[in-house]
Amino acid sequence: MLSMKNSLLDVYKNHVGKVSHKWDGYIDIYEILFEKIRYKPLRILEIGVQNGGSLEIWSKYFPNCEVIVGCDVHTKVENLVFADPRIKIVLGDANKDAVISQITSLASGFDLIIDDGSHISKDIVATFLKYFKHLSNDGLYVIEDLHASYWSNWGGGLAHPLSSISFLKRLVDILHKEHWGVNKSYGWLLDLFSINHQVPLDGAPFEQIHSLKFYNSICVVEKKNASSNILGKGLVVGQDEFVSPGIKNFHEKYSNTPSQENNTWSNRLMPGEEELIFLRRENVALKEQLNSKK
Repeated sequence: MLSMKNSLLDVYKNHVGKVSHKWDGYIDIYEILFEKIRYKPLRILEIGVQNGGSLEIWSKYFPNCEVIVGCDVHTKVENLVFADPRIKIVLGDANKDAVISQITSLASGFDLIIDDGSHISKDIVATFLKYFKHLSNDGLYVIEDLHASYWSNWGGGLAHPLSSISFLKRLVDILHKEHWGVNKSYGWLLDLFSINHQVPLDGAPFEQIHSLKFYNSICVVEKKNASSNILGKGLVVGQDEFVSPGIKNFHEKYSNTPSQENNTWSNRLMPGEEELIFLRRENVALKEQLNSKK
């Protein structure tokens, strides 16, 4: 019998219930990520559950969790039966409003959200924009299998401007918004994703993004109150300023972001990737016109 002190790898390797498929590199990552929250009364949501094995594993690894909600589009998941009453199953597309309502009716919010769904870039983006608002403060939003972001059949590619990896890179810029030095909105960076993936940006609390951590095929977004996500005041200690005098003057002072209104890389009509898309379209149109005149 497993004890509460067993590692996630122990729990995973000794699991004999429903089948679960995770890459072994994920287990090491999760061991570090989840150590501090393992014994908390968590509310967990996993999107994409296949045979349901991961839900059983979470119920063993997080002994004090309150509810574990799994969502999947495969019709057979509705017939899955779990011995642990904390595990709930929702059938359907997690990005449909009716399904979101079902999921959120099972918990007022979630402390851990794992997106192990279709791995299609547009779905990953839409899911984040729809569910990050349902993540609690200090919660973790985990996106798995991001290697699919580099594959064409999943709506990706190494330099694809609309891939899920490209979207997450934009979130890194959003994390640093206080340093932009230009009067640009979140939409300036994300409207292309919103329009192409047909999901509104309204209601997504971007100011609550506290950190983004990238691992091989995984991204973890940590959420905190907006007041916790600013650079804050300078903290200067010590007395001797022999090499760089005047540093003590920065104590208790906020960073002074210089205006970047004249910076052509910051104050553009649209981000570079969007310009590339429009230029490519114009280039194709010009070629078609030239060919039609031959």
